Amino acid sequence: MKKLLALILASLMLSSAFVSCSDTTKESENEESKNPSESTSDSEGDVGYYSAMKAENMNGFEFRIAGGFGSHEYLDHGVDYITIDEISGDDFPDALYSRTVNVSAKYGAKINIQNGLDGVGELIKRSVTAGTKDYHMGYYYLTDGSMLVNGGYLYNLTDFPIDLSLPFYDECSYETFLINNRLYHLYSNITFSHYEAASVLYYNKQLLEDRNIKNDPYSLWKEGKWTLDTMLAMTEKAAVDKDNNGKFTLNRDIVGFSGLTYRHIPVVMASGEDTVKWNEEEKTFDLNIASENMISIGQQINKFLTSPWNDDSNTGKTAQTAFARNMVLFYSNSLGSFREMRSNDDPYAIILWPGVEENTEILAHLRNPAPVGVASDLDKEEAEKVGTLMTALSAYCYDYILEEYVSLAVVARSSRDENSADVVRYVLDHRAYDTSECHQLGAHHWWNGVVETGEYASTAKSKKGEFINYCVAPALVPYFPEEAAE
Repeated sequence: MKKLLALILASLMLSSAFVSCSDTTKESENEESKNPSESTSDSEGDVGYYSAMKAENMNGFEFRIAGGFGSHEYLDHGVDYITIDEISGDDFPDALYSRTVNVSAKYGAKINIQNGLDGVGELIKRSVTAGTKDYHMGYYYLTDGSMLVNGGYLYNLTDFPIDLSLPFYDECSYETFLINNRLYHLYSNITFSHYEAASVLYYNKQLLEDRNIKNDPYSLWKEGKWTLDTMLAMTEKAAVDKDNNGKFTLNRDIVGFSGLTYRHIPVVMASGEDTVKWNEEEKTFDLNIASENMISIGQQINKFLTSPWNDDSNTGKTAQTAFARNMVLFYSNSLGSFREMRSNDDPYAIILWPGVEENTEILAHLRNPAPVGVASDLDKEEAEKVGTLMTALSAYCYDYILEEYVSLAVVARSSRDENSADVVRYVLDHRAYDTSECHQLGAHHWWNGVVETGEYASTAKSKKGEFINYCVAPALVPYFPEEAAE
């Protein structure tokens, strides 16, 4: 499919930034041997997005990014996707190094980054306020993103010189963040945050065998029968009260589940719901925690988590250690937690969080991934250069790194089996963003409470005024500036 899209793109000339491969400027011979993009076609005549982009000389333009750390698993903390400065012999970081080197050479530009997610919002805010243009782009926590949007520090990307229809600009995030034709940030293949933030389950295949559990989560998922009730039955059969005291204690007994619950949002997303929904007719957000379907979902989540053999109190190393010791069947964490899992000798696999109904297209919930935004004070010339470099970095990754990330980094080092690799590839294309988290509306906190208390309707009623006046109204001001001015 990617090859077909690339061929269509090249033949139709969708953007003036793209030309045929034969027009692509050749990089220096020194870097050519390390850059797959310099081979403009393969034996099948494939044309990539990056190689179809026209080279230009930006005369040393310095693309300054305020940004966070790189891949949780494959890069050391503090080392970014951009700042890798040498070949190490490890395929994934070496591919990222080649991306920076080759994009810089192709456009006669320098790409620099301020490491660390903490404080990125303030860096961009100060840069725009002072007019110093210290940073052109940033990727940051969503809490910082809300501050930057409300303060007018981010560029409306619908007016920015990038083609948002290209596959490396995440369509799902575009749909979540876009309001009234205003889009202030999104996710792209400049980073891997929107992949690694996916909420997934790791399951212990050894325990399935030891406890004679015939159902396999992957097979159930492929058959459309992977549900929370099915998972609950598996956790009950796996659990063992080893000391016969009538209790299930993590790292002492075998428990069915432990790890991060993510405020119970993954099951909601997997069931095709959200705690907040956009009301196009009223041009506002509606709180969605007391509908009949949401109450049913919440009740099933509560049943799962209050089962004595499941543990929802340990979210860190304790749960991870128990999983490594074959004392937990399902361990919940993010897709990016491979770093902590790599040393496990146990045969574990990866599966999506289930929904509550059979034959549902399951979407993977993303927990607080770092979006990309552009400073609002760029002039036209700067915007053109930044847009080109953003597209080039994203396109290079899409063409030459993404599949390597899955095939080499994920499959070879973590997933351990092709079924899990299939799940990972599915996650790359089937993600869902928590609307409340993306716009900092607070609803997921209330949802966490009502699942535990069962007070759906009363909570929704009591929080309605607070939600509209203190959460929704301020969040919508940047998207409807004319109404706010009145």
